[in-house]
Amino acid sequence: MPEEQYIEPKGESGPEVAGDEPMVDLSQFSPKGDVLVIAEHILGDLQPVTLELLGAGRILADKMEKNLLCIVLGHNLGDMPRMLVEYGADTVYVADHEELKLYRTLPYRRVICDFLESLPQAPHTALLGSTTTGRDLAPRIAAHFETGLTADTTELDIGPYEHKSKVDPTKIGLYPNCLYAIRPSFGESLKARILGPGKTLRWQPPDLVSWCH
Repeated sequence: MPEEQYIEPKGESGPEVAGDEPMVDLSQFSPKGDVLVIAEHILGDLQPVTLELLGAGRILADKMEKNLLCIVLGHNLGDMPRMLVEYGADTVYVADHEELKLYRTLPYRRVICDFLESLPQAPHTALLGSTTTGRDLAPRIAAHFETGLTADTTELDIGPYEHKSKVDPTKIGLYPNCLYAIRPSFGESLKARILGPGKTLRWQPPDLVSWCH
């Protein structure tokens, strides 16, 4: 009597994933810099969203054992830099000029882009508020550096990310200190998790996140 043999059905399979092969360490492609908060104020009145960003940025920076930087633009800012330090910033950069007293898109974009390019190491992540100013400024900075931008984020985290999909074999591996940006989706009925694992540029621009409060 012949032996029964089980034949695996040949249906459509999903995306291929790596098996038990050891993950390649891709930390060389992961941003390694500090966390940056771009402060927002109106005529010297520091906006509450900036304080929220300092709290969120402090958590991210501590997880990576990095510094929390902050930049503020304006004119005659008084004790605002000291206040930013009191709310958690390790270092505050001030751009003080009468042309920066009121927000204008092009001067603010140029100052911030020049500042980022002057840093010895690009920040890991830059945080802005999802305000009228932030929604105008953030995409222009992201376009200048050809980097990612996640809008209306409500949760942020840092952690390792293991990429397994074989669609692009060059990206398979382990990305340490990956940015996890979580935002509402589909009419706030779902939460979308957006990852920023790494970049392949020689000067690695930061991932930009606009924070919705």
